This record gives sequence, C-alpha cells and structure tokens, in this order.
Amino acid sequence: MNRTFTIISPHFQHFKENDWSVWFHLKLVPILPSFSPVMLKNATTNVNCTSYHVVVSGMAKAFPAMPLHRRQGITDVLLGYLRKSANVINEPGGRCGLLSPNQKAELILDPDSGALEDEAIIRKVFTSLTESPDDEQLKLFFQAFTNINKQQNITIITNPGVRDTILNLTLTALAGEFEDFEAEDFQLWFQVNLAPVMASLRPDSLVVIPSDISCASYAAILTGLQQSLKSLPLHLSQGVISSIDSLKETFTRCSVPDSFTCKETLVDEDLICAAVDRSQLEQTLSSGNSPEALCNFTITQHACSSATHLTASNLVTLMKCSLESQRTYPVEVWKLFFQKLLLH
Repeated sequence: MNRTFTIISPHFQHFKENDWSVWFHLKLVPILPSFSPVMLKNATTNVNCTSYHVVVSGMAKAFPAMPLHRRQGITDVLLGYLRKSANVINEPGGRCGLLSPNQKAELILDPDSGALEDEAIIRKVFTSLTESPDDEQLKLFFQAFTNINKQQNITIITNPGVRDTILNLTLTALAGEFEDFEAEDFQLWFQVNLAPVMASLRPDSLVVIPSDISCASYAAILTGLQQSLKSLPLHLSQGVISSIDSLKETFTRCSVPDSFTCKETLVDEDLICAAVDRSQLEQTLSSGNSPEALCNFTITQHACSSATHLTASNLVTLMKCSLESQRTYPVEVWKLFFQKLLLH
C-alpha cells in the first residue's frame, strides 16, 4: 500500500469523481484495509463533498478487515474533517449522511464543532437520524449520546433552540412507536436519553403520549419528569412542572389521591437561587428597609437573601404587597422563604 500510495497521491489534486470511484471501489479494494489514517487525511484534504462520499464509502467496505487501532484512527480523521467545516452539514447531500450514529453523537458533543450552539446543524443531524430507513439509527445515536454526556458530565443542553430541536424531533419520531412501548421503554427515554433536554418540555410536548398506556408506563414518565427537577435551576423548571400537572390530569386513573399521600417538598437553595442576584437586595436594604424598598423585590429574591431584614413588621408589609401583586411562586420558594424566617 505504501508504494502504491506514493505513486498515486500526487495525482489526487487532479482526480474527478470517476477517478476516486475507480481507485477506491476497484483498484485499491484488496489493499484498502492497509490504508492508514495519514493516507486518508492526505487523500481527503481538498476534495469536495461528492468525492469525499466516494472515498469514505469505499473505506467503509474495508473497515471490518482493519485492526481496531486503525479503525479508530480512520474515524478520528473523518470527524476531524467534519469539525473543520461543520456548516457543510447544512448543504444538500452534505457529509452528515456519511457518519454512523455514534460518530454523529461525537460530532455534536465535540466542543470544537460548535454544533451545540447551531440549531441548523442539530436539525440536519436529527433529520438524518429520524428519516433514516434504519429504525435503529436514533436508538444507537442516543446510546452514544448518553455515554458521552456521562463522560463529559453534561447534565443539560444549555442552548434553548438546540435543546428544543432535539426534544421535539425526537418525540415526533417516537410518536408512532409509543403505542408499542412497555414501561421500561418509557423509563429509558424519559429518565435517561432525554434527560439533558428535559428543560424544554412543555405540556403540549406530551400530546404524543397515547392516553391508553399502562399506569406503569405513566409512572415511568412521571418519575423522569420529577427526577429532572432535582437538577434543573428554578428558572428552567417551569415547563417541567406544568408538564407534570398536565400529565397527572390526563392520567387521573393512575394517580393516587393527594389525601392518601404525604408529600415532602425538597428544597435546593442553589437551584432556586441560580438566577438570582443576591447582592442587589442586600445592598439596597443595608441602607434602609422601607416598605417601598421591601416590595421592590420578589419573594424569591427575599428567600435567596440572608433574610436578616425580615422582622415581624417587615414580614406583614411584604406579605401585603405580595398579595396585591397577585404573583404566584412555587412551593419550593415559599418553603425556603419560611425556612430563612425560622433561622432568624
């Protein structure tokens, strides 16, 4: 292979599509398993998308005969080529279709690709998965997606547009399969696979769930939503909270009446206060805590403060203006607020 490559490589710059096909699908076939990552990088450096497809499809046939270390090297070259111009995925007939589900997961989760900040790239990747005639493509992608997220400690996709796209396209693709899902299938998708995008969940996202699923399946979905609240900041959890309420209303036949259950509201101050500027309230009230100053801040902001300013009279003032504003707060916020009062 080395000698052959030395002879033909200077001519790569003049190759047409047919030339690539002749060499990588006919002449080099017997020795392609010896094709090294360096050779592949050299061959594909300046080729267009069509020629690249010809080369890679020829390499794919030789892949099973390659030793493991060479396969990994070849894969690294392919991903490197895509990272350099990830926007090419958006071109008609672009490179996305050349990647395996595992490679697509690696691509979008690679910080250097910028894919997690580009909704168009994510849409192209997921469209290639959901419209593939191979029903296993999406499942294989999420296996890799989940594993890489664990390795990189990614618990949430932060870009809202990207997160919405992943969730919506996935749920749409699965809609036709939900009828045949067992409880463990719902558990896998709602407790594991979709966990990093759960912040984008809204009540209307769940309309694809059949109303006749078993109560065990309902419980698996509900558990996934409830688990996500343990890691989501308060300002990103409202959609999930609304979805839980909507799910319970839809599946009343599976719900245990509240009068028969003892609820414990868990409070995580870091999650509740993640988006709160604690210093602003402290600085304002340090110079005086007039009724006007107290009422310029929300209950959430007071709950996230040291609460040393909340005397009995101040509490009455704050409760009065809170009622007048008619603003509602989650149970967790009120619990944190009163916990702070008890400490002072």
